[in-house]
Amino acid sequence: MTTPLARALRTVRANIVPFSAAYPGDCTVAGSYQVRALPGHANGANVGWTTGFWPGMLWLAYELEGDEAYKTAGLRELERFAVRIDGLSDVETHDLGFLYTLSAAAPWRNVPEMRAEARRVALAAADHLMTRFLEPVGIIQAWGNLGDPSQCGRTIIDSLMNLPLLRWASGVTGDRRY
Repeated sequence: MTTPLARALRTVRANIVPFSAAYPGDCTVAGSYQVRALPGHANGANVGWTTGFWPGMLWLAYELEGDEAYKTAGLRELERFAVRIDGLSDVETHDLGFLYTLSAAAPWRNVPEMRAEARRVALAAADHLMTRFLEPVGIIQAWGNLGDPSQCGRTIIDSLMNLPLLRWASGVTGDRRY
């Protein structure tokens, strides 16, 4: 009998090639993930808050099995997420923790030879996330224009998913502002 973990790892492995140049959609269609299709974006674009889940699965699989195929695919994701944060593409969101803890902090932990680049990318995301931190109330603004007082202070429970990225950044740099 196959364990659920073995089935999950098989699924991740089977999707390395299909998702090597495109991201999966948010939901399954007929039981499988298709290439992401969002209006106004190229198919498979690295946009939205769920694209970080794919590198997260790759790094979890690598940690469990140590297979170089997962590592290679995960490092490709680090490059793709570096492009996203360096170009400030679709990063005006409170979801940077979802995206960069999985795509950049995970390879920092797992691949010593890529530690400098992974650190750079993850810290760039943490720094950008801090632009949404509203110090007087101690929250990360979830969405909305930061300069619009009528939108100021919006927060949701999902904002807590940013805390692992900020905690990692604080631990790596010693900077308590994170």
